[in-house]
Amino acid sequence: MVLRVLLLVFCVLEVTKFMNSFPTQLKLDGNVTFIENFVNPTEIDEKISIKGSKNESVASDLDGSKKIFHYKDGKNDNSSMTLLPKCDEQEFCEEVPDYPIEIVEKALRSKKSLELLNTKDKPLDPKPKFGNDESDGLCKGVSKYIIPRAARNKDGETKFIINTKEYVQGMNVETCENVDIPCRLIDGFAAGYKTMCVQKFMYKKLVSLSDVGEAETDWFSMPASCCCKIEFTGNDNSYRSKLN
Repeated sequence: MVLRVLLLVFCVLEVTKFMNSFPTQLKLDGNVTFIENFVNPTEIDEKISIKGSKNESVASDLDGSKKIFHYKDGKNDNSSMTLLPKCDEQEFCEEVPDYPIEIVEKALRSKKSLELLNTKDKPLDPKPKFGNDESDGLCKGVSKYIIPRAARNKDGETKFIINTKEYVQGMNVETCENVDIPCRLIDGFAAGYKTMCVQKFMYKKLVSLSDVGEAETDWFSMPASCCCKIEFTGNDNSYRSKLN
Protein backbone atom coordinates (compact mmCIF):
# COMPACT_ATOMS: atom_id res chain seq x y z
CA MET A 1 0.00 0.00 0.00
CA VAL A 2 2.76 2.44 0.93
CA LEU A 3 4.59 1.56 -2.26
CA ARG A 4 1.52 2.38 -4.35
CA VAL A 5 1.13 5.78 -2.64
CA LEU A 6 4.76 6.64 -3.28
CA LEU A 7 4.45 5.57 -6.90
CA LEU A 8 1.32 7.72 -7.32
CA VAL A 9 3.04 10.78 -5.82
CA PHE A 10 6.01 10.26 -8.11
CA CYS A 11 3.75 10.07 -11.17
CA VAL A 12 1.93 13.28 -10.17
CA LEU A 13 5.23 15.12 -9.80
CA GLU A 14 6.43 13.95 -13.20
CA VAL A 15 3.18 14.99 -14.89
CA THR A 16 3.35 18.43 -13.23
CA LYS A 17 6.95 18.88 -14.36
CA PHE A 18 6.01 17.87 -17.89
CA MET A 19 3.07 20.31 -18.03
CA ASN A 20 5.20 23.19 -16.74
CA SER A 21 7.63 22.67 -19.60
CA PHE A 22 4.97 23.68 -22.12
CA PRO A 23 5.06 27.30 -23.37
CA THR A 24 2.79 29.62 -21.43
CA GLN A 25 3.11 32.56 -23.80
CA LEU A 26 3.40 32.84 -27.58
CA LYS A 27 4.54 36.05 -29.23
CA LEU A 28 4.29 37.00 -32.88
CA ASP A 29 6.64 39.58 -34.34
CA GLY A 30 6.13 39.88 -38.10
CA ASN A 31 7.45 36.69 -39.66
CA VAL A 32 9.26 35.72 -36.48
CA THR A 33 7.72 33.46 -33.87
CA PHE A 34 9.41 32.73 -30.60
CA ILE A 35 8.31 31.02 -27.42
CA GLU A 36 8.85 31.91 -23.81
CA ASN A 37 8.82 29.03 -21.34
CA PHE A 38 7.75 29.42 -17.74
CA VAL A 39 11.05 28.88 -16.00
CA ASN A 40 13.03 30.33 -13.17
CA PRO A 41 13.88 33.97 -14.09
CA THR A 42 17.54 33.36 -13.31
CA GLU A 43 17.63 30.71 -16.02
CA ILE A 44 16.33 32.96 -18.79
CA ASP A 45 18.88 33.60 -21.54
CA GLU A 46 18.37 37.20 -22.58
CA LYS A 47 20.98 37.04 -25.35
CA ILE A 48 18.52 36.30 -28.14
CA SER A 49 19.10 37.49 -31.69
CA ILE A 50 16.11 37.22 -34.00
CA LYS A 51 16.89 37.29 -37.70
CA GLY A 52 14.84 39.92 -39.48
CA SER A 53 14.59 42.37 -36.58
CA LYS A 54 16.47 45.62 -36.00
CA ASN A 55 19.99 46.32 -34.81
CA GLU A 56 18.95 46.52 -31.17
CA SER A 57 18.53 42.73 -31.04
CA VAL A 58 22.08 42.33 -32.31
CA ALA A 59 23.35 44.85 -29.78
CA SER A 60 21.77 42.87 -26.97
CA ASP A 61 23.62 39.77 -28.17
CA LEU A 62 27.11 41.23 -27.95
CA ASP A 63 29.42 39.56 -25.48
CA GLY A 64 32.78 40.67 -26.87
CA SER A 65 33.67 37.28 -28.35
CA LYS A 66 31.24 36.48 -31.15
CA LYS A 67 31.89 37.95 -34.59
CA ILE A 68 29.01 39.91 -36.06
CA PHE A 69 30.93 41.67 -38.85
CA HIS A 70 33.15 39.55 -41.09
CA TYR A 71 35.10 42.43 -42.61
CA LYS A 72 37.76 40.23 -44.21
CA ASP A 73 35.25 37.91 -45.86
CA GLY A 74 32.87 40.69 -46.83
CA LYS A 75 29.99 38.79 -45.22
CA ASN A 76 27.74 39.17 -42.20
CA ASP A 77 27.23 36.69 -39.42
CA ASN A 78 23.88 34.91 -39.70
CA SER A 79 22.71 36.67 -36.54
CA SER A 80 23.60 40.12 -37.87
CA MET A 81 20.95 42.32 -39.43
CA THR A 82 23.41 45.04 -40.42
CA LEU A 83 24.88 45.05 -43.89
CA LEU A 84 28.59 45.57 -44.22
CA PRO A 85 29.45 49.10 -45.35
CA LYS A 86 30.07 49.70 -49.04
CA CYS A 87 31.49 52.98 -50.25
CA ASP A 88 31.32 52.45 -54.03
CA GLU A 89 35.09 52.10 -54.49
CA GLN A 90 35.75 55.23 -52.41
CA GLU A 91 38.06 55.38 -49.42
CA PHE A 92 35.25 56.62 -47.18
CA CYS A 93 31.53 57.38 -47.11
CA GLU A 94 29.56 59.69 -44.86
CA GLU A 95 26.11 58.25 -45.56
CA VAL A 96 25.87 54.55 -44.68
CA PRO A 97 22.59 52.61 -45.05
CA ASP A 98 21.73 50.53 -41.98
CA TYR A 99 24.42 52.18 -39.87
CA PRO A 100 24.48 50.10 -36.62
CA ILE A 101 23.81 53.00 -34.26
CA GLU A 102 22.59 50.73 -31.43
CA ILE A 103 25.79 48.69 -31.57
CA VAL A 104 27.86 51.88 -31.69
CA GLU A 105 26.07 53.33 -28.66
CA LYS A 106 26.57 50.13 -26.71
CA ALA A 107 30.28 50.15 -27.55
CA LEU A 108 30.50 53.76 -26.37
CA ARG A 109 29.16 52.86 -22.94
CA SER A 110 32.45 51.21 -22.05
CA LYS A 111 35.12 53.36 -20.43
CA LYS A 112 37.73 52.03 -22.83
CA SER A 113 35.82 53.40 -25.83
CA LEU A 114 35.63 56.88 -24.33
CA GLU A 115 39.37 56.86 -23.62
CA LEU A 116 40.07 55.99 -27.25
CA LEU A 117 37.93 58.87 -28.47
CA ASN A 118 39.54 61.33 -26.08
CA THR A 119 43.01 60.56 -27.45
CA LYS A 120 42.17 60.97 -31.14
CA ASP A 121 44.42 63.11 -33.33
CA LYS A 122 43.40 66.59 -34.37
CA PRO A 123 42.42 66.88 -38.05
CA LEU A 124 44.99 68.38 -40.36
CA ASP A 125 44.37 71.55 -42.31
CA PRO A 126 45.01 70.79 -45.99
CA LYS A 127 45.01 74.44 -47.13
CA PRO A 128 48.05 75.45 -49.18
CA LYS A 129 50.86 77.09 -47.22
CA PHE A 130 51.46 79.72 -49.90
CA GLY A 131 48.01 81.25 -50.08
CA ASN A 132 44.43 80.27 -50.74
CA ASP A 133 44.36 80.78 -54.49
CA GLU A 134 43.92 77.27 -55.88
CA SER A 135 44.21 78.56 -59.47
CA ASP A 136 47.99 78.72 -59.03
CA GLY A 137 48.29 75.01 -58.32
CA LEU A 138 49.50 72.46 -60.82
CA CYS A 139 46.53 70.22 -60.05
CA LYS A 140 43.21 71.46 -58.76
CA GLY A 141 41.97 69.89 -55.54
CA VAL A 142 38.72 70.23 -53.62
CA SER A 143 39.01 70.59 -49.84
CA LYS A 144 36.18 69.74 -47.48
CA TYR A 145 35.46 68.67 -43.92
CA ILE A 146 34.05 65.16 -43.59
CA ILE A 147 32.55 63.02 -40.81
CA PRO A 148 32.92 59.47 -42.15
CA ARG A 149 30.75 56.62 -40.91
CA ALA A 150 32.66 54.00 -42.90
CA ALA A 151 36.17 53.91 -44.32
CA ARG A 152 38.78 51.57 -45.77
CA ASN A 153 41.58 50.59 -43.41
CA LYS A 154 45.23 49.84 -44.18
CA ASP A 155 44.33 46.22 -44.96
CA GLY A 156 41.71 47.18 -47.53
CA GLU A 157 38.75 46.32 -45.27
CA THR A 158 35.84 48.76 -45.16
CA LYS A 159 34.79 49.12 -41.52
CA PHE A 160 32.21 51.11 -39.59
CA ILE A 161 33.59 54.31 -38.02
CA ILE A 162 32.19 55.45 -34.68
CA ASN A 163 30.47 58.78 -35.26
CA THR A 164 27.44 60.02 -33.32
CA LYS A 165 26.00 63.39 -32.37
CA GLU A 166 27.89 63.31 -29.08
CA TYR A 167 31.17 61.80 -30.32
CA VAL A 168 32.40 63.18 -33.63
CA GLN A 169 35.50 62.13 -35.56
CA GLY A 170 35.85 64.70 -38.33
CA MET A 171 38.75 65.68 -40.54
CA ASN A 172 39.80 67.79 -43.50
CA VAL A 173 40.48 66.04 -46.79
CA GLU A 174 41.42 67.11 -50.29
CA THR A 175 40.37 65.24 -53.42
CA CYS A 176 41.44 65.77 -57.01
CA GLU A 177 38.89 67.48 -59.20
CA ASN A 178 40.29 65.38 -62.05
CA VAL A 179 42.89 62.62 -62.03
CA ASP A 180 45.19 61.33 -64.77
CA ILE A 181 45.05 64.62 -66.65
CA PRO A 182 48.15 66.66 -67.55
CA CYS A 183 49.34 69.08 -64.90
CA ARG A 184 48.78 72.73 -65.58
CA LEU A 185 51.55 75.20 -66.40
CA ILE A 186 54.40 72.68 -66.71
CA ASP A 187 53.03 69.99 -69.04
CA GLY A 188 55.44 69.52 -71.96
CA PHE A 189 58.24 71.37 -70.17
CA ALA A 190 60.79 68.77 -71.28
CA ALA A 191 60.99 66.11 -73.96
CA GLY A 192 60.73 62.54 -72.77
CA TYR A 193 58.61 63.43 -69.75
CA LYS A 194 54.89 63.57 -69.10
CA THR A 195 52.89 64.97 -66.23
CA MET A 196 49.62 63.89 -64.65
CA CYS A 197 47.49 64.74 -61.64
CA VAL A 198 47.30 61.99 -59.02
CA GLN A 199 45.50 61.59 -55.71
CA LYS A 200 47.68 61.30 -52.62
CA PHE A 201 46.49 59.61 -49.44
CA MET A 202 47.41 59.69 -45.77
CA TYR A 203 46.66 57.26 -42.95
CA LYS A 204 44.38 58.58 -40.24
CA LYS A 205 43.92 56.93 -36.85
CA LEU A 206 40.21 56.53 -36.05
CA VAL A 207 38.02 54.62 -33.61
CA SER A 208 36.00 51.96 -35.41
CA LEU A 209 33.84 48.92 -34.68
CA SER A 210 35.68 45.62 -34.41
CA ASP A 211 34.28 42.42 -35.87
CA VAL A 212 32.75 41.61 -32.47
CA GLY A 213 31.10 45.03 -32.13
CA GLU A 214 33.62 46.66 -29.77
CA ALA A 215 35.46 49.95 -30.18
CA GLU A 216 39.02 49.73 -31.45
CA THR A 217 41.52 52.05 -33.12
CA ASP A 218 42.64 51.40 -36.67
CA TRP A 219 44.43 53.23 -39.48
CA PHE A 220 42.33 54.39 -42.42
CA SER A 221 43.34 55.72 -45.81
CA MET A 222 42.07 59.26 -46.44
CA PRO A 223 42.59 61.58 -49.44
CA ALA A 224 45.20 64.15 -48.45
CA SER A 225 46.11 66.20 -51.53
CA CYS A 226 46.12 66.38 -55.31
CA CYS A 227 49.67 66.32 -56.64
CA CYS A 228 51.46 66.55 -59.95
CA LYS A 229 53.39 63.44 -60.96
CA ILE A 230 56.26 63.71 -63.44
CA GLU A 231 57.06 60.50 -65.29
CA PHE A 232 59.95 59.76 -67.65
CA THR A 233 58.69 58.13 -70.84
CA GLY A 234 61.97 57.91 -72.77
CA ASN A 235 60.23 59.16 -75.88
CA ASP A 236 62.36 62.20 -76.77
CA ASN A 237 62.60 61.67 -80.54
CA SER A 238 60.81 64.91 -81.27
CA TYR A 239 63.29 66.83 -79.13
CA ARG A 240 66.29 65.15 -80.79
CA SER A 241 64.92 65.85 -84.26
CA LYS A 242 64.85 69.56 -83.42
CA LEU A 243 68.50 69.45 -82.38
CA ASN A 244 69.49 67.73 -85.61
